[in-house]
Amino acid sequence: MMTITFERAAEPQLFAHISSSSGILGHAREIRERIPPGTWLTLQPCLSRVGPWLVCKCGFRYMGVLVVGDELHELLQRTGD
Repeated sequence: MMTITFERAAEPQLFAHISSSSGILGHAREIRERIPPGTWLTLQPCLSRVGPWLVCKCGFRYMGVLVVGDELHELLQRTGD
């Protein structure tokens, strides 16, 4: 089961948080349908391997890295299909 929650930061920035007990691979269609264009997504270092998949299959664009504590999280933005 996959869960997508949203957090509104400083207007008009919307962040999505994806969690899944079975992983997100295979959920490209659901991700494209539920996460609107313009939404930001951060990937923890342990999830960085799914970044290229999100770019290729789900309409995200790699935007750089974000420092969170002492870790570098990949920053992606949903651009659409």
